Amino acid sequence: MIGGCGVRTLRIATAVVFSLAAHGQTSRGTVTGTVLDQSGAVIRGAHVGLTGIDTGAKLSTMSNDSGVYRFDAVDLGVYELEVAHAGFRP
Repeated sequence: MIGGCGVRTLRIATAVVFSLAAHGQTSRGTVTGTVLDQSGAVIRGAHVGLTGIDTGAKLSTMSNDSGVYRFDAVDLGVYELEVAHAGFRP
């Protein structure tokens, strides 16, 4: 238990979207997803971190009222995604 609250697990629905410009290519993409609990309810205000494995570059954001998070202009590469919210295991 954390702070007297039961610890629940967060589920993350993530889509990695790489879009190409009509007249050229880009080496950046978008990472977006929805933070959900075990019952499928959205989790707003979750801290979402994205860390480049090779570069160590760190980005962070919060999930919105719909549980959605988004990282724009993400360089191509391998990333670790971490989500944290009080009362939940990362």
